[in-house]
Amino acid sequence: TSECFPTPNSILTEVSSVGMAVASSVGSGLCIGSSLFANFGLMTKILQNMRYMNLGVSRDLKNAFKTWSTKVISFGKLSVDSKSHDLPFEFARYDVDPMFLVNYWTSLMTTLIGVGCFGFFHGIKFLLREKLMKRKLVSSVMNFMILASFNFIIIQIYGTLDEIVLYSILQLRFGEFSSGLSIASSILGIAFLLLGVSLLILHFWIIYKYNKLKKQGNTESLEKYLKRFEYFQALYQDFKDTTHLRHSYFAFLIIRAIICNLIIVVLYEKPFTQAIMFMIINLLMIGLLISKGPFKEIY
Repeated sequence: TSECFPTPNSILTEVSSVGMAVASSVGSGLCIGSSLFANFGLMTKILQNMRYMNLGVSRDLKNAFKTWSTKVISFGKLSVDSKSHDLPFEFARYDVDPMFLVNYWTSLMTTLIGVGCFGFFHGIKFLLREKLMKRKLVSSVMNFMILASFNFIIIQIYGTLDEIVLYSILQLRFGEFSSGLSIASSILGIAFLLLGVSLLILHFWIIYKYNKLKKQGNTESLEKYLKRFEYFQALYQDFKDTTHLRHSYFAFLIIRAIICNLIIVVLYEKPFTQAIMFMIINLLMIGLLISKGPFKEIY
């Protein structure tokens, strides 16, 4: 029968593979600061993180949860001897580590690659500034690469803010501060958490000022404002600017993912409550998506 009817494990594996292929293709949109890649990642991560809920699932589904990853690029797992205060079974059964640095390792390495590219292109521009002034095309390409690498950094940090919240709470709640590495991991988690929350606040502020200038009808001021914050265009450019809700959809999507992970890590002993809250939050987001149609290129 398994040849005629694929098991849930094989179905999920195929869906995961297709999803990762699509995400990789959409990832090319990062070159122009697209946030669609992060949207794909957030959708798949919410499904993946449901494995931490204390629900009865089949053996095939358990195996799929253990092997399914939303990471397009993997740098392996950081090998450290970390100790914990009895990490709950819901997390321990999927080899989640109490240390933030171990769990966030791949995302951290990807972010550092973006930072390295940003610094490299900035350095080239600085060293060749006199020659670039004479070659407008090369200068435009260099500016494009600097903008693209910065947008990559923003999307990487912002799009993993839900992970940062989850792993930071696990570190602070269940990790032991018995070594320099564990203390450094906690500080790193808090630093990324503060950075992510700052980006969220900045996101809402940029959109608020944008819509205020747009209502005033001052085109010149609006253009200057957009030029000032062009490095953050990945946060808003893919969404319609007709209303605050539409323009802020990416921020609401991030908040939804954060709340879902807070529900997972705080209410891990109450799966029924988790399921109800998950359903309410996702119905609200679906309602917003259908009623407002925030994406420019879709509808």
